[in-house]
Amino acid sequence: MTTSAMASTTLFAALDVLEGKVIGQCMKRHRHQEFIRFLNVIEARVPKKKTIHIIVDNYATHKHPDVMQWLEKHPRLSSTSPDIRLLAQRH
Repeated sequence: MTTSAMASTTLFAALDVLEGKVIGQCMKRHRHQEFIRFLNVIEARVPKKKTIHIIVDNYATHKHPDVMQWLEKHPRLSSTSPDIRLLAQRH
């Protein structure tokens, strides 16, 4: 009998609504470290003159203290999520 493990992946995606482009990455895990890596990709690919608005779900990864610290250091990223805004302002 052969057994095979089901592999799962996490898709992080960002949509440029005006240009219809997607920045996406699949990662093996969905921890704050992977989310910060993805935020770094967005930061690198989006022209510096543009503001980046992020919408995230209520997942704990997005509220991790390291994520909040990263967001404070990157003010051109703004969040429409009240939880993210409040947490970022507290740090």
